[in-house]
Amino acid sequence: MQILIPLLVGFLVLFGSTSDAAYLVRLKNGRQFIASHYWREGKRIIFEIQGGTLAIEKEFISKIEPTERPVRTEPEAPKREEPQPEKRKETASKPAEASKEAPKKNEEVLKEFRLLQQRFSRLNDLPIHEIYKLSDDLAAFRRKLLDQDLVETHKEEFDGANSLIRAIETLLKVRGR
Repeated sequence: MQILIPLLVGFLVLFGSTSDAAYLVRLKNGRQFIASHYWREGKRIIFEIQGGTLAIEKEFISKIEPTERPVRTEPEAPKREEPQPEKRKETASKPAEASKEAPKKNEEVLKEFRLLQQRFSRLNDLPIHEIYKLSDDLAAFRRKLLDQDLVETHKEEFDGANSLIRAIETLLKVRGR
């Protein structure tokens, strides 16, 4: 019995917290958001949120509390059923043009989005006018995808730009700008 209790406690410590944690962050201005992870760097607390990271001065945070609410994740692709063997014979006899290939992503768009992400990663070190410029550039990137009908092909980049814009808006509200 004396050996069993320490083994049980050790097992629980090692394997008890395997679930994903989520934290409800309440700001002093009344806003709140959910983060999957956070850590402290100097006077700032860095939050891992959907779409990237967000750093907020500790003085603007009212409370950080664990929550049962899950952090939003990307929806899983619907599972496709295997076609019946008879249907395979039919599709094999059809011309190759009937099969659709996934549209190839535009390398220029991917490069532009990577550059915007790099600028966003330095968000806390940017002066306020450059933060506004980054927000404008992200909005222009979104408009470009919409205008050129590239949203379907570049859905991840479009959604990522939206997330980055929301994070910038949150940061500006926290800073009172």
